[in-house]
Amino acid sequence: MYVFNEPLYVGTIVCFSIIKELGPVLTATVITGRVGAAITAELGTMKVTEQIDALYTLGTNPVKYLAVPRFLACITMIPILTAISNIFSIFGGYIVSRYKLDISPTVYWSDTLDYIKIDDFFHGFIKSIFFAGIIAFVSIYKGFGTKGGAEGVGRATTQSVVTTLVLIVVIDYFLSALLVALKIG
Repeated sequence: MYVFNEPLYVGTIVCFSIIKELGPVLTATVITGRVGAAITAELGTMKVTEQIDALYTLGTNPVKYLAVPRFLACITMIPILTAISNIFSIFGGYIVSRYKLDISPTVYWSDTLDYIKIDDFFHGFIKSIFFAGIIAFVSIYKGFGTKGGAEGVGRATTQSVVTTLVLIVVIDYFLSALLVALKIG
């Protein structure tokens, strides 16, 4: 049934693709749609209702008060969420290979652990940090730049999500090339 002894490589291929590419990119995509949009909408609403101007009037720096905590939260939590996503994805790959492809658990896990190195985890971790920064920066920038009432908030939120998703794909390409050139993963 198997021509090239494929069962030996299923675990390795699943883990490589999840840890290096799919985990960071898909997690960033989901977070962009949920968290990035929420940050932009919240800050945009504060901007059009002049709450940010009120902070200036009170002598509070809105960037320090509103932007920095959101940026730090993204930088901290998105790599953690990516790690959790990777764990569940690899386990999902195991479930499919075990019960759909009838691959032995020993084959899946032993080959996975033989070929995956710590550098592979750094590859995905570095990407997730960059993606977190992109999500936070674009969302905050678009939120603070919102104009035009409720319609402007919707427009800024849409622009934020689309811009972030495009940047994630572009940065992923160049970051992958850079990390491979630097022999990280």
